[in-house]
Parts: sequence; C-alpha cells; structure tokens
Amino acid sequence: TRLGAALLNKTLPDTIWQARDAAIELLHSVFYRNKGAYLVGRITGGGEQVPLVLPVRHQEHAEQNTEGVPRLHLDTVLITPDDVAIIFSFSRAYFQVDVAVPNECVGYLQRLMPHKPAGELYAAIGFFKHGKTEFFRALNQQVAKREDVFIIAPGVRGMVMAVFVLPSARTVFKIIKDEFDPAKDVTPDIVREKYHLVKRHDRVGRMADTQEFSNFTVHNDHFAPECLAHLLEVAPSTVSLKGEKVVIKHCYTERMMTPLNIYLEQCDDEAQLAVLKDYGDAIKQMAAANIFPGDMLLKNFGVTRQGRVIFYDYDEVCYLTECHFRAIPASSGDDYLSGGNESFSIGPNDIFPEEFGPFMFANPERLRVFKQLHPELFEVSYWQGLQQAIVDGRIIDVYPYGNEQRFVDAEQ
Repeated sequence: TRLGAALLNKTLPDTIWQARDAAIELLHSVFYRNKGAYLVGRITGGGEQVPLVLPVRHQEHAEQNTEGVPRLHLDTVLITPDDVAIIFSFSRAYFQVDVAVPNECVGYLQRLMPHKPAGELYAAIGFFKHGKTEFFRALNQQVAKREDVFIIAPGVRGMVMAVFVLPSARTVFKIIKDEFDPAKDVTPDIVREKYHLVKRHDRVGRMADTQEFSNFTVHNDHFAPECLAHLLEVAPSTVSLKGEKVVIKHCYTERMMTPLNIYLEQCDDEAQLAVLKDYGDAIKQMAAANIFPGDMLLKNFGVTRQGRVIFYDYDEVCYLTECHFRAIPASSGDDYLSGGNESFSIGPNDIFPEEFGPFMFANPERLRVFKQLHPELFEVSYWQGLQQAIVDGRIIDVYPYGNEQRFVDAEQ
C-alpha cells in the first residue's frame, strides 16, 4: 500500500488530487481470474475521473497469518484507461465475478473504458451469451447505417478460412472453406475443435476471443460484389443466396486488428522494435500457458490499438506438451545437398526451432533484430524446459501488466 500511495501521489492529476471533493470509489464485487483478485473503481474530483484497478495477489513465500491463510499484497496500481482496457481485453479469459445486476456493472465499466463495446464487457465478466447478444444487436445497428459494406479482409488470404470484415464495426468474420490448400493437413471438424480448444483455454492476453454464429443472414447489397463472389466460390456449402439474402450457415467473429505483417510495413523504426519484442513475448506467454501456435507466420498475428500482438489463426494450434521439439541432426557431409543420401525421419509432431527464422521473416534485417530480442525461441532446450515445467505442474505466471509495474519487483 505504501508503494501504491506513492504512485498515486506521483501520477494523479493535480485537478483531482487537490480537489475538495476528491474521492475513491470501488465496486463491491471482486473480479477473480487465475491467481489474482482485482478491485475495480475510479478516483474522482474536480469534475474529472481516472479509472482505478488494484490487483491483489498472494504474497509469495510469505508466512501465513494467524488463521493459516497466506498473506495478500497489492501487486500494482493501474489508473490509465489503456492499462485498465488491457485487464478487460478480449484476448483474456473471462473473470469470475458475482454481480447482482450485470447491466449496472457493465454501464459502470463503460464509463471507465468508453472504447469498450458492451458485448465485450458482458463477456469479460462471465456473461458471454448475453455479450454475444449485445454484439449481434450492435452489429445489426451498424449494418443498418449503411456506412460501408462487407469487404475481403486486408492482407494475405488464408489457406483454411475465408475472411471478410465490416470496417466500421471493427469486426472480422471467418468462414471455413470447403477445400483447403494442399499444405494444410486438417479437416473442417479439426478446425472447429481447435477454435473450441482456444475458447476453453486460458488465453493469457495473447489469443483473440471468438463468437460462433449459425445461419447468419444479411441482405446481399451489404456485400461488396467481389467479396460475395469470393465467399460463394470458396465456401459454397456454407454461403448461399436465398433471393436477395445471403445466408451463412456457420462463421466465427473476432475483433478487428491490423495484421502484423501489414503493421510492420507501415510503422516507424521505434514501433517496429517494440512490436517485434511483443511478438516474441506473445509466443512465450502462449507457450507458458501450454499453447503452441503452430503456424507462427506474421500474417496470423494482429496488433491492437495499444500496440499489443495477438494471435488469431487457430487451425494449427495445439498443446505445447503434444509437441516433440528436436534439433536438426548434424550432417556428415553426405546429405542430399552434397550429393549423398543421408536423411532422417520426421514425425507429425516434430518441431525444429532452428528453422523458425525463415518461416517467420522474409526480411533478413527483421529476423536479425528478432533473434537479438528472443534468441531462446530458436533453442530446443528452451522449449523442452517449458514442457518439463508444465508436466511438473509448475504454473508460470503471465501478468496482464508489465513486470516493471509490479511493486514486488520494485522492492527487490
């Protein structure tokens, strides 16, 4: 609490801090997720407000109190809208929270995070079915405005999914194609199971939440002609025309982000360095939660408004513990490149971290920088060590805020 008070003294605007009516208010409900509890509220004064989130955790390696309960400590204090929005991100597992009147809770949260859609906030506090209803209602209202039409998503087209967007709604729609590119050894049922896996798993702030819809119906003039033609061509069993209506039997929706490959082409050097670091951090944090993304191409990751890198392509995702990480055997000089016949067998789950580089980056300079930032990702021992930690039951903490913000680190 001492460090928390010092942080507020240092960062709160004078208009609030010196106001006669300055006050702190907190919701009665406690927001629980993973190993943390979050007190949520705001600080008001002088006609202004800042959000306030207090993450509380068990004191590690601390003595228990007289009742045998581990002591608690305040891990940090969050008072910026962006920091609070990340806590409630669509890329995180839903909170467990007991609220008597959900719409009042969501209304309060929207005052703290005006950019957050109501549907996302309902989902964040565990009312994901109503969140889906709110999302669909808002989508219908946006479509009715006719500000734009559905278009093919920018970026490289997928080998498994047909993807289109409604730009004004900041929403991505994904449809499983009828036929996949030869490089993809999966089926539609496997793809659906992968998406269900992610829905059930802890997304650790690095995997986008999805909503699943059946018999999604839209008037055909809400589609750009080339978009509708593309969907009818690649997914005729899923997309059909009934009169002037387009009927989509099954689709997924996600929050729209800028594809990482496009972001890197448009950003400056400083932003590129930051996003390359976060790209590696995203892979590491998913791995810490026992998730291996499979296809780590840049096009399968997106960048949020806060500059965070999020994974959103799940057709090759699997549990990290299912993978077999191997080093490429040393060559005797008699391999096929030298005119010899040397070879080695490769199993379906075999993964060679040494080969990640060319698949991730076509740009040699970006690859060089990425290897400087995250050299361990190319080492077999790193991945095997993570696997062993998971098998041993070790829970690797992934915080929804930076380590530099934690008071525990500040005191060490």
